[in-house]
Amino acid sequence: MSRTQRLRERMTQAGAQGFLVTRPENRLYLTGFSGSAGAILVFPDAAYILTDFRYIEQAQAQSPGFAVVKADRQYYGTVAELMGKHAATTLAFEKEHFTFDMYQLFKDQLQNVELAPVSGWVEQLRRVKDAGEIAKVARAQSLVDRGFAQLMDSLTGGITEERLALELEFILRRLGAPRLAFEMI
Repeated sequence: MSRTQRLRERMTQAGAQGFLVTRPENRLYLTGFSGSAGAILVFPDAAYILTDFRYIEQAQAQSPGFAVVKADRQYYGTVAELMGKHAATTLAFEKEHFTFDMYQLFKDQLQNVELAPVSGWVEQLRRVKDAGEIAKVARAQSLVDRGFAQLMDSLTGGITEERLALELEFILRRLGAPRLAFEMI
């Protein structure tokens, strides 16, 4: 079962006719779209990536199965249009990633739609790793092991922790890491 199908099951259980995903990590998990601007709007029968003009082609290439829609930065106009198209009257949204200002804008634009703040829907899906995710974790661990081994070869007296962290990042990138998962401490 796909990630989107599992999310739709959750929506059905909660009675949500639409679900707006705004957290970037959750967007990436559900769609594969890695652009820095965008949201996802999921319905029982359709799923959309809302993004600005800069990312249309990237979103189309990275996210098969999702219709890509050019949207303004706030998304509320596009969300209102799509909610109407799908005759949806309940919109769930990630409450931890939705500002009060965004809530007010959506409330004003979606007057006939019940806004339903929810928590952890996608995060719960992300907890259970599929075979592809497990393989990525194993590849990342292998890369880190190789990088650390190279780092150990370059250790000398008087090197600072900052310099060591910088050297490790350089080694990891040289080995093929696209970026660090988190800032080194």
